[in-house]
Amino acid sequence: MGIFAKLSHRIGDNLVRSNVVKEEDAEIYIYGINQILVSVLNVSSALIIGWIFDVVLEIAVFMAAYIPLRTFAGGYHAKTPLRCYFFSVVMLIIVSMGINYYS
Repeated sequence: MGIFAKLSHRIGDNLVRSNVVKEEDAEIYIYGINQILVSVLNVSSALIIGWIFDVVLEIAVFMAAYIPLRTFAGGYHAKTPLRCYFFSVVMLIIVSMGINYYS
């Protein structure tokens, strides 16, 4: 179990114990919390890479176009979420370098 999955379960369990969430709905909340954490990591990483390469605005525009495309068009799927994250980071670094090179 990954760090985000553990954290999501801990948050979900606390929500159930606090009577904020019904126990039968806990898995749905845990899944949602996990997705939020992964999304925050991805966006934060993209912005940090943009900041390092001094192309934050360009990366924000790229991600605004790329995320819907990636969501609806399908394509390559890494075998693990960690591999997917690393492929995304490498892709963003290459895009950032390309932006700097062609500017």
